[in-house]
Amino acid sequence: MEVARGLTGWTIRSTVEKPYYAIGKVEFKPELHDFGAKQILGRTLPAASKDQPKDEQERIASQDLDRILEMVTIHPASARHIATKLCRHFIADAPPASAIDQVGAVFTRTRGDIRETLRTLFRTREFDEQRGNKLKRPFTFIASALRACSAQTDAGTEITEYLNRMGHAPFSYPTPEGYPDTTPHWLGTLLWRWNFAVALGENKIKGTKIAFDELRKNAGGDPGLMRHILGRQPTDDEARAYHDSGAGLALLLASPAFQMC
Repeated sequence: MEVARGLTGWTIRSTVEKPYYAIGKVEFKPELHDFGAKQILGRTLPAASKDQPKDEQERIASQDLDRILEMVTIHPASARHIATKLCRHFIADAPPASAIDQVGAVFTRTRGDIRETLRTLFRTREFDEQRGNKLKRPFTFIASALRACSAQTDAGTEITEYLNRMGHAPFSYPTPEGYPDTTPHWLGTLLWRWNFAVALGENKIKGTKIAFDELRKNAGGDPGLMRHILGRQPTDDEARAYHDSGAGLALLLASPAFQMC
């Protein structure tokens, strides 16, 4: 409740207010702000004195948002929460405590510098040793498949429909934390991943096109294409399946090796 009081006055310019421009712009309206003192996480946001000039009252009130963000950023629970989410996303569904501790310590020391926090994560031993055990979420799977195939796409409704079928409709998760980042949640829609891989490989997605012969040539033939898609040398079974399937590209994109990161 105290945080909500500190955020009063921040609003979005609507379509019914004059002047009718910059619709959707975030702006501060001092006449809607609660100028009283607030107690947040053991700290006090000072009140604006009624004796102060209006400009000074507005300055103090508009700084409440930055002060709240700073309080949250430097709180120890925030460092651990952010570090855990980052390690879960980049390392493993159940990230090692040692990695979380390292990443959280840098987040705290740098006061929330995400670039330095991520740099630390990518240098951890845990990140290096546990690569390839995270199932790509549908959005990442589709984006990486299009990129790997040098596809030309309009990113239109045909692509979005595949995301819908895979359970990852853009901007549609009902709660603020967003779509889950763990493997079990996505295993129920594997069939639609395979359908997408086949349709992409056969150029059956409207608005999306791949030039397979050119892709294969630029990769250095079939061996190079397999290395390019899988990110490593194919196993004997993978190479055999690629040649025997009659749909080698689709098979590569649908394979565990490509879907895991």
